[in-house]
Amino acid sequence: MSSLELPYWLLVVLEISKGLMTPVITAFGIWIARNQLVVNRQKLKLDLFEKRYAVYECIRKCYAKIVREGAAEYDVLGDFDIGTNDAPFLFDRDVVAYIEAARKRLVDFAYHSRAIRGGAPYENSSKHVETETELLKSLNENLNGLQNRFQKYLAFKNS
Repeated sequence: MSSLELPYWLLVVLEISKGLMTPVITAFGIWIARNQLVVNRQKLKLDLFEKRYAVYECIRKCYAKIVREGAAEYDVLGDFDIGTNDAPFLFDRDVVAYIEAARKRLVDFAYHSRAIRGGAPYENSSKHVETETELLKSLNENLNGLQNRFQKYLAFKNS
């Protein structure tokens, strides 16, 4: 055996390892692709959470402003409409229906609030005050229950 000649067993190992390189590289590529899939799914969940939370926060802020001030101007409705515009794409029908009902309550409250502040005729003022009071109680209850309503859409689950 000359000094440049390799032992037979080493030649066999080199030939086998040449054949194994392709499957090893393929397996490594599959592992990388799987990890990218997991990361992308998590990113999608985070993006969806952020958009859903923005809708939740908009509703919470509108309710809180009205409950705090005891009155509503139509700019609150504009903020509400802008903030909840994407809700049908982000939530199931139950939350979309809830948001539609909330908007109706906000419109009614703003109407009665404005009628009272704008000097409704005396014979109608007590009706406006009574309706506004009922709606304000309803909005306060909705504000207190808002977190429960959105819980299943804003909860992170380990998966």
